[in-house]
Amino acid sequence: MEFFICNLVRVVQSPRFYMSLFLTLLCMSLGNFLAFNGIYKIEGLSIFFAASSIRGFSPISLVAALICTLPYSSQIIEDAESYFLTAQLCRISKKRYLAIVGSTAIISSFLVFFLPYLLLLGINLLVTPYQEIYIGDYSGALKELFDSNQFLYSLVTTLWYGVWGAVFSIFGLASALLVKKKLGAIFIPVAYMMVGGILWAILGLSYLEPVTTLALGYQKDISLSLVSGHLAFILFVSCLIVYGTFFLHSEDYV
Repeated sequence: MEFFICNLVRVVQSPRFYMSLFLTLLCMSLGNFLAFNGIYKIEGLSIFFAASSIRGFSPISLVAALICTLPYSSQIIEDAESYFLTAQLCRISKKRYLAIVGSTAIISSFLVFFLPYLLLLGINLLVTPYQEIYIGDYSGALKELFDSNQFLYSLVTTLWYGVWGAVFSIFGLASALLVKKKLGAIFIPVAYMMVGGILWAILGLSYLEPVTTLALGYQKDISLSLVSGHLAFILFVSCLIVYGTFFLHSEDYV
């Protein structure tokens, strides 16, 4: 437990963690700049909506994979290159080491999305009184929730962003182990978001685009069960890769 806490504290105090927070805040600010430039007016939760992907495209969708994999997803490769991994496996089991690394990646990547959006939601409520507002016909995985309670919708969206970041941090961890390169932790998830989007769009299956797992209002044909299943599939495959590479071929890293 002491090693886990020290590891987590080290990560959340690292420059890469703060860089991820900065990128999230930058995307939120850019989203507001674009939205209030003739699209929205400041009322209700419009500030929060402008920074999220409620109407499909949002700047956060472009760099989300980078943001959540930057803080910690390449850590096992970095530990292996510095021989820190060998030293740690002399003190703790491979199972415990991987549990600590995975938990740290999940928590840190959850926070880089959850904290900024929770902060923005709080600021929005301070700036404008809460009221239900009309921003056009909303369609997406959370349409019923949005139509019934926009505040609850915003809370669920904030939590969803955090969960998405946590899942993709494991995706990044698996990617780095698969190619045995630090940059794989970032490059493969980013490529998946971009290439996957193009491929499914060409095939006429836009509701399967990876961005729909983050931008719940991106497509009208998506459902919560569909995007949840997509995200669960990514997590499942990533966990299999981590197990297959680290546990079955750990000699490649120590």
